[in-house]
Amino acid sequence: MKKAKSFDKLHIFEDKTSEKYCEQALLDQKQNKKIIGNKKKNVKSGGKRNIYEGTNFSSTLQSLAQVEVCGNTMNFDVRGFFQSNLEMLEKTGKILKDNFYGENLLDIYSGGGTLSLILKDNFKNFTLVEHNRDAITCAEINLSGISHESYGLSGSKWVELYKSQKNPKVFDALVIDPPRSGMEKEVLSWICTSEIPRIRSMSCDPVTHSRDLAHLIQSGYNLQKLYLLDFYPQTSHIESLAILEK
Repeated sequence: MKKAKSFDKLHIFEDKTSEKYCEQALLDQKQNKKIIGNKKKNVKSGGKRNIYEGTNFSSTLQSLAQVEVCGNTMNFDVRGFFQSNLEMLEKTGKILKDNFYGENLLDIYSGGGTLSLILKDNFKNFTLVEHNRDAITCAEINLSGISHESYGLSGSKWVELYKSQKNPKVFDALVIDPPRSGMEKEVLSWICTSEIPRIRSMSCDPVTHSRDLAHLIQSGYNLQKLYLLDFYPQTSHIESLAILEK
């Protein structure tokens, strides 16, 4: 709340249970009281967790928020990244789910598991790869009760680990949403030779996305459709979603 004075606009996610807290926080700010955070919450894994087993969630309860997207309740850390344009996220979810299904889905740069949760009825097993510790913990909460395993690793380190396995899992679909810098070269190289038949590739930077898509197309993937998603109206930023088949 101390930082709130420096912003021209605040977007607050809240529900009935948090309304009282928000009112008290504003009152405390006016009275210059120190706001005390809640104690840490120990999160149990909802699936097979390969990294960070049994760790404490480094966020406090007050930094977690919940939203309803595509009929699912999603938890996210307000201090991290989340696609807060819920209307566009709903529309994107419908595009993702269309003719995209199978047994094993690989979700690289999964964040809090948003895309995997949207696709929970389209696949039976999920593998999530995400280096951010708090994000992968949120993913564990979101996918609780769904067959999955998560790796708290960078994409490049996960590829190295995957290649070292004697009998690695076979994936029949991939959803990937890398940072603005695009896919790590090790990840891109592995995907080009992976023979995963169906890919849904999202990006927040059309330049790095077009660079990565060129490599995928050269390796034999066909670009079926390309969407531009205006998640950030009245700004120069645009998201893109590519439908690739092999």
